[in-house]
Amino acid sequence: ALKVAQNNTERATATNGLARVLAKQGLTTQAHEQYSILVNRYGSVIDESDLPFAYYALHQLLQFASHNQSELIIKDIETILARLKNGKIPLTEHTELLLQDVSNWFAEQNDKMPTTTKTIPRQINSIRELLSFVFQAGNSLKQYLSGRDDPITMPKVGGFDAIVGNSEPEPTLLLLNREPNNSDLVGFKVNLANLKNKVLAYAIKKNTSFDFEINILSRQQTAQMVNNPLTTIKELSPVMPLWRTWISPKDPKIIDRYISKRRRVYGIALIFLIAGMSLGVVLVLRDVSREQRLAELRTDFVSNVSHELKTPLTSIRMLAETMRLGRIKRKREVQEYLSMIVNESERLSRLINTVLDFSKIDQGKKQYDLQPTNISEVVTSVISVMENTIREKGFELKYDITPKVQTVADADALEQAVLNLLSNAIKYSRERKEIAVRLWREDESVYIQVADKGIGIPESEQKPIFEKFYRAHIGHKQATGGAGLGLTVVKHIVEAHDGKIELASKVGEGSRFTIILPQRDVDNGNVNRFR
Repeated sequence: ALKVAQNNTERATATNGLARVLAKQGLTTQAHEQYSILVNRYGSVIDESDLPFAYYALHQLLQFASHNQSELIIKDIETILARLKNGKIPLTEHTELLLQDVSNWFAEQNDKMPTTTKTIPRQINSIRELLSFVFQAGNSLKQYLSGRDDPITMPKVGGFDAIVGNSEPEPTLLLLNREPNNSDLVGFKVNLANLKNKVLAYAIKKNTSFDFEINILSRQQTAQMVNNPLTTIKELSPVMPLWRTWISPKDPKIIDRYISKRRRVYGIALIFLIAGMSLGVVLVLRDVSREQRLAELRTDFVSNVSHELKTPLTSIRMLAETMRLGRIKRKREVQEYLSMIVNESERLSRLINTVLDFSKIDQGKKQYDLQPTNISEVVTSVISVMENTIREKGFELKYDITPKVQTVADADALEQAVLNLLSNAIKYSRERKEIAVRLWREDESVYIQVADKGIGIPESEQKPIFEKFYRAHIGHKQATGGAGLGLTVVKHIVEAHDGKIELASKVGEGSRFTIILPQRDVDNGNVNRFR
């Protein structure tokens, strides 16, 4: 039979027959050899009765082991049990009968068994747990394998197919994965009782605003609780359609207190909303007022600048017309007229330069060229330019210039700043026509000071006086003229040099402006342009 066998089933059948013949003839050793071959080569092969051939070998090996404590026989018995446990030998309805035979044999021979065989009871228990799983989930698995569209087969859970068992008395959940081009199934059974306890324990630990009761129940159990208005019942999961989550507050009055609390919160929120809207209206009105004020300042600026430009132009034109008509004959008068034309031209140039500088500052395009600069020469140059004008207007000019005060600065910008301060001192002086200019160096700083005995500036306006278009409300505004930009330009120039400008003034006593610049080391190779 072995010689003519064409497949493993025929070879296993022949080997099993040969072993039985040898066993009946009492040739135990030879029969064991054949059964050992049957176990190791064909143990998982199924015969026509749907029985694995390892079952036939195990039955005979138990009989041999009852009379002969051969380690080889016991090893073959352990091999069969191990393969049943790891699934290499299929489990059938006959498996439990064989396990009972193994248990009886082990109980009878326990005292005589070697210590290495003490694991056999654990193997038997493990196989019985597998048998319990097979019988409980067998129908679900068969339906899944048959490919029928059964309602218990759920959609994919990750990479697994979910199969849900009955809810009563104990629900089951199987997760299976069939690999492509492979007939074997890989999967596991979820211990739902353990999972339920863990989920509930986790839910109870969560921080909530009130104490609650939570449970996971079957549909039949939750159907009796739907009349409680404070109870929430939700489906647990798509893969657990037979179970539901039940949640209910421990204190039935919690909802009433919750509503009262919400009313208070909403009331307070409404109050804040109304307050915010009111504040918004105030801010909008303030912005509108500010824009209106700015528009008025711009209108005044245009008017003042137009007036300031016309005044020197008119004077220059009148003086030039008089000279062209030949009405001025004497040389001294000609020189006086020419001097007046030059002064008015310089006044016009200063105003135009101030407006142009402000335009660049307002657009962020104003740049300064820092160079090693003799500040003493800059201030002296300004005094020489303005001295004739100051004297002609009846002012007494005093100056104290420390020689050779040097730092890194933009000479033209500083000259413009000092010119603006001197022009303001002339404009805002009435009875006491005294102007003092000082320059000195102290504590690594350079100080430039212009003081007058004019009308002074109120304390409330000493800060906004440096804002664009702003002119102090101290009388004589229209008489003095101006664009309201001179001090704005001065402040920007000083701050661009990392300096500051200080103002000390009292109404009726005059004003004192002090420019304070940092003393920087003069480096002839250092040139820096910045805004």
